[in-house]
Amino acid sequence: GSTNSQEELDYTLSAVQQFCTNNKIDFPLFVVMQTGTRVMETNNMGSYDKNIRVPNDIPAEIQIPKMVDLCKKYNIYMKVHNTDYLSDEGLKWYPRLGLHAANVAPEFGVVETRALIKLLNENSLSSLADRFLQISYDSGKWKKWMLQDTSATDYDKSVISGHYVFSRPACMELLNEASNSLKKKNINLNEGLKHHIKTSIERYMVNFRIIK
Repeated sequence: GSTNSQEELDYTLSAVQQFCTNNKIDFPLFVVMQTGTRVMETNNMGSYDKNIRVPNDIPAEIQIPKMVDLCKKYNIYMKVHNTDYLSDEGLKWYPRLGLHAANVAPEFGVVETRALIKLLNENSLSSLADRFLQISYDSGKWKKWMLQDTSATDYDKSVISGHYVFSRPACMELLNEASNSLKKKNINLNEGLKHHIKTSIERYMVNFRIIK
């Protein structure tokens, strides 16, 4: 589901607290919650960022403060799941609502993948880009992210799952080949990719009021 209830959270934290006490284990620092966010393909399909109400979903501005209060009761921080692809305005509400942390991952992976493909294509390394896209598509890692009535192309699917294959031997060999070719043009592959990821991360940091 895209939203957890207060009852679920209260029960979960109570059970975990009891377990930790009985087993002399430190209580967790964070609890990850669904608060109207849900990532599918390269969009956030949850109710959190919607201008209209979603049936059977409590509006985020009502639900989240109550969840945060519950977390305070148990002395634990609240981390929002599936924050990827939210609008700037939606992200700006995180500190206003008292949220403590956010889970983001697929968005940064897609940013890195798109940057890699663009860099390869712009530097006459399209054959390497095609190889990468094929490795990614063949992995099947895109399947869990797809909408039931998806109109995504094979290219889109490869982009969605690109970050899952970076560490595979075939992909590492490809990236090493690309890096060596780009060095001849005084282009640092890793630094180029890091720049794009950093820019994406900074969008969150600015909207969360961590940096200006």
